[in-house]
Amino acid sequence: MFINDIWSYGVTTNTKKIVAEAQKDGYLLHFLQLDLDEDGLPNWKTINSFVELVRTSTQNNPPDGEMNTPREKLDRLMNAIFLKTFNLRNYEEDPLSAGEILLFTKLESIDRRDQFATRALYLAAPTILKLRGLKGGYDVRRIFSLAAYKAMEGGTAKSKEIKILIGDLFEDENLRNAVHRIWYVFKDARGNPERCAKGLRELADGIYLQANKAAQSQKAS
Repeated sequence: MFINDIWSYGVTTNTKKIVAEAQKDGYLLHFLQLDLDEDGLPNWKTINSFVELVRTSTQNNPPDGEMNTPREKLDRLMNAIFLKTFNLRNYEEDPLSAGEILLFTKLESIDRRDQFATRALYLAAPTILKLRGLKGGYDVRRIFSLAAYKAMEGGTAKSKEIKILIGDLFEDENLRNAVHRIWYVFKDARGNPERCAKGLRELADGIYLQANKAAQSQKAS
């Protein structure tokens, strides 16, 4: 698993450049309306708005890299979203944020488990980003990232239905159990990152709805 070897192996100059771009671009997301398609990815209106922000912002002026193709535009935005979604520190001893570790791993690792887990989390990141800053313990981005770590380490577990996970995730769960339960989504996808991302998005959407219901109930009481 590459995640433990980032510093010993080192990373390429191009990867460092991409991560540095994503760090700066993350600032621009504060000024972007993040509208998603049915597949959970930013729609073209959002992508074009982001490109315009990059090209006119003093934060990225002049731009570090050209975005000439649709793929380059989408990748640039997704990298920023991925890094911002997991801009948190999972362990005190980590020299990097979880987002930096995951993005470095996605870009550099050739291990199939690393590729699967980071790709799935990457595709689900725009939906998971909605959990950022939620009150009442519903901001569980750290649990998603730790579950991805666990998926990269491998292991075995029994299958669980996503609806069950949504229904009782917050019923007296400690961190270890919560990570394990979200990890079932990685396990059940059987190496298919698109299928896994769909499950992660459904889970994140369920948590987001729970958070809104809890907030509304608190206001009404």
